[in-house]
Amino acid sequence: MLIALSQPGPGTVKKEWVASMADKAIVFACANPVPEIWPQAAHEAGAKVVATGRGDFPNQVNNSLCFPAIFRGVLDVRARTITDSMALAAAHELGDRMRAGVVLGGIGPTRGADSIVSHTLLLVPAAALLERVRRPLARGLHDAIDLVKPYADPAVDIFFRLLPGDLEESYSAVPEAGPPIVVLHPGAGDPRRHWPTEGFAAVGDALAAAGARIVVIGGRPEERPLVDAVVDGMKAPALNLAGRISLRGLAGLLARCAVVVGNDSGPLHLAHAVGARTVGVYWCGNVITAGPLTRGRHRLAISWRLNCPVCGVDTTRTPCSHHVSFVADVPVDEVLEPALELYQDALHGG
Repeated sequence: MLIALSQPGPGTVKKEWVASMADKAIVFACANPVPEIWPQAAHEAGAKVVATGRGDFPNQVNNSLCFPAIFRGVLDVRARTITDSMALAAAHELGDRMRAGVVLGGIGPTRGADSIVSHTLLLVPAAALLERVRRPLARGLHDAIDLVKPYADPAVDIFFRLLPGDLEESYSAVPEAGPPIVVLHPGAGDPRRHWPTEGFAAVGDALAAAGARIVVIGGRPEERPLVDAVVDGMKAPALNLAGRISLRGLAGLLARCAVVVGNDSGPLHLAHAVGARTVGVYWCGNVITAGPLTRGRHRLAISWRLNCPVCGVDTTRTPCSHHVSFVADVPVDEVLEPALELYQDALHGG
């Protein structure tokens, strides 16, 4: 078995290396956005099961299996950190759920399957609760699941209550007094999930005209140019919080928002977890693996592009190495209209 968590490929793992492995080899090529070896190449070299970190290939193995539950669950039980025992409990629980669904050439159902989603929603709160009360892990994650069963119903929105310190930091960054807050997040770890900054600027101006206070966020250094482009591209004033707020403070800020508008990314998942109204820009394949479970407070603007904008290859059939946006075609109106609708809902307590 090969587990690669290394440099993005293709070519980091050679086809001949896979060919030299034992029969029915298992290959986990987990680098993003491009796996160390393309799944098709690994299969051609003799691999029986191939998993990647990508949602557009079979057998996705990455953090999307636990989002947004990992944010909501850990903070909901007041855990201050994610410990090794929580991670191990999560891994064992996911493994147990996968075993029941093993299929030929695969490692189990996708995140969209009910059996995975419902148990994932339970698993991290249970693990965090075990850690908090110092109960030995060996006494069973399943015993603790009964304590958090109210979170398992995918038909209702679920979110956690924040600690006072989370809100206090958010007030330092964005004062409590003032118009309703709308947060824009133009970043994402994969550039293929970047909606154009011009679109975010247009949405920000329209929401500002409706009376909102616009805040633009970005946590990673490479997101700062995107945040700057949105703020500079707006006619209305906007607060630039790139790199200026911690994860806890961000949770507090998102919980205070009338609406959060963002790409399919960590901050958008965190917004789901804290109960914010959201408009997310998604590529169609990622809606299955990372979209919100309900639509009561969440709206999706979906790109249905399958062909690479550069080379024209159908990427659902043949991978390509171009890292350009697959969501740039989403019209501004498809993001703005639901954002304005949710903003009005927030103003009227809907």
